Amino acid sequence: MKDEKEKRKVARKIADDITLRERPNDTIVDLEDGTRAIISKERLEECWFKTEEDKEGAKRIIIDYHNKRDLIKKLFIVQPLYYDESKLWWAWRRKEFKWEIVDETDILNFVKELSYYDTIKSKERTEILEALKQEGRLKKPKDIKPTWIQFKDLIIDILTGEKIKASPDYFVTNPVPWSIHKENFEGTPVMDRLFIDWVGEEHMKILYEVISYCLIPNYPIHRLFCIIGFGMNGKSCFLRLLKKFLGEDNVTATELDTLLTSRFEITRLHKKHLSRFMI
Repeated sequence: MKDEKEKRKVARKIADDITLRERPNDTIVDLEDGTRAIISKERLEECWFKTEEDKEGAKRIIIDYHNKRDLIKKLFIVQPLYYDESKLWWAWRRKEFKWEIVDETDILNFVKELSYYDTIKSKERTEILEALKQEGRLKKPKDIKPTWIQFKDLIIDILTGEKIKASPDYFVTNPVPWSIHKENFEGTPVMDRLFIDWVGEEHMKILYEVISYCLIPNYPIHRLFCIIGFGMNGKSCFLRLLKKFLGEDNVTATELDTLLTSRFEITRLHKKHLSRFMI
């Protein structure tokens, strides 16, 4: 048994040497999960050993697998994916710390990029997609609590103050794209001055409450906020500020009449922090 293991080790070393001769700018790396990977030397020198985040983000090419299912399991370690009950594909975006909808072409490109597997031939493509779907259905991330808000890479429970590092374990699609202050507090004198100029000091708190309400992932208060006033008094400026604060991907726009008459228009509101209506 020991001799067989040594033979496999020698055979693998020979295969690795042949691969590296074909790709002289790459190197072999043994990953913590037992997977072996080919990594670009330039990428390795830039960030592989700097931080855990960079290590996770480094491009890996999976070469050590026995069959399609084994390849898929290793691929999910490198690139988290989820195939939901509505037959939608979701991929974890490391830089944005969120889940994002992708299609089958994106998925096949992941496979090609991370394994050099043939995704063109019909039979191979069908088999690899079916294996991905079966494994992806099992990789459902946890739903977040209604009181959780994600700021960039940190999830905060607004009731308990608990802090959780953002990860693929939690199904978040609309994080606020700004990091929170390390002491959970930061003065906003410029916003204070603008709000006082727009609505007066007695109503300034209302504008902050509107911003705060838009951060919550659910709708505990079933209300529309109407901004009414004459021209040049801050309505459009406040909406631009709100859009910037929440992130452009978290904001949508529609017409109230269209929303009431079209049964498909409501999908525009899905997973959005803010929807603007023009009346």
